[in-house]
Amino acid sequence: MKLHFKQKKIVLCIIVIVTLGQFGIDLYLASLPYIANYMQSSIATIKLTIPLYLLTYSLSQLLYGPLSDTLGRKPTLCFGLTIFLIGSLGCALAQTSLILILFRTLQGVGIGSTMVNARALIRDHFHGKQMTKVASWVAIVWAFTPVIAPMIGGYIQTYLGWQASFGVMFLYAVLILLLILLLLPATTRKKGAHKFHPSFFLKKYQKIFKDKIFFSFALMTALVYSHFISFLAASPFLLQIGLGLTPIQYGWAILIIACGISLGAKICSHLVVQIKLTNLLVIASSWMLISTFFMLFLAWSGFFNLFSLMIPQFFSSMGAGMIFPCAIAGAMTHYKSDAGIAGASFGSIQMFSSFIFTVIVSHLHNHTPFPLAIELFIITVLTFMISFFYIKPNFQEETKVEKEL
Repeated sequence: MKLHFKQKKIVLCIIVIVTLGQFGIDLYLASLPYIANYMQSSIATIKLTIPLYLLTYSLSQLLYGPLSDTLGRKPTLCFGLTIFLIGSLGCALAQTSLILILFRTLQGVGIGSTMVNARALIRDHFHGKQMTKVASWVAIVWAFTPVIAPMIGGYIQTYLGWQASFGVMFLYAVLILLLILLLLPATTRKKGAHKFHPSFFLKKYQKIFKDKIFFSFALMTALVYSHFISFLAASPFLLQIGLGLTPIQYGWAILIIACGISLGAKICSHLVVQIKLTNLLVIASSWMLISTFFMLFLAWSGFFNLFSLMIPQFFSSMGAGMIFPCAIAGAMTHYKSDAGIAGASFGSIQMFSSFIFTVIVSHLHNHTPFPLAIELFIITVLTFMISFFYIKPNFQEETKVEKEL
């Protein structure tokens, strides 16, 4: 599959904008214990900076979706990035946990524009197997970012302090804004497109959320992403406080998750042309379920070391890497004319689910892996049930989705 020069520029823009949202979640993870100490705040309070970011990330996408379809991808991205810049600056200057939480929620409001437009751009410019291939490439980068970010953040924390993490987010957002202005083609309002009107777009959202096929793909991806984010939210305290790793050691340990997801996405890009989408999703969710059960068994048996945590998570991450691109492509195929709204719905479901599960993680205080392993196992059981009991039976015969893929 070859891309022409214009498509390559679009892929580059998609890749950089999806990395920013992940950096916003994970770049400062290694600093969480130090922020709690600096602000004389409880660990549970500082942990809330993650789920509240995810909450506004989730809800803001519902606004950016219709704006993207009405005004175009480029202006919506620039508006959201400007809000993210203000939030990043406020976080860097924050002196209390309340101010930090407020500006983290503002970051979430701004970053909502990125994933909405990334999914819409994929749907706008790529089709069929080409779309799945591009989604696989984006999934590799998207999944690699939140685990390389803590490694970078570990060095930043060690040598510059926690405020510098938000300074780096600010500078990276400036760079992305410049790339979008220079490389992303200007979008014009399509013929027949509707003006921004709340009642019209509410009807669109109602139609999409009633689409059981779309919702099953979105919910499955949301659960897998929640598994991923829940582990990352708990990992600084398990690995740094529980096992005594330094911020730099923590960052390198988390890198193994990126290897797992990248390997899974690479496997998906090869298997998607040979195995039916439904079968691939069942295989991947089964793989995740077995891996997470192994983690739960080790935690229940009293094992608590780097290997008992990271080896099962590596294999579980491989399954996640296979699920992400297939589920995104399957969900978005039917919504070419409403790609912005569909992308917003998909992302909102994903991030709201992550918000719920990270709130749960933020209240796991004993710094042992067993409570986390229980939560992750429940998530993977639900993921498998969706793939096996709903998606597979409803996609047994060749559908439009599988013809596209």
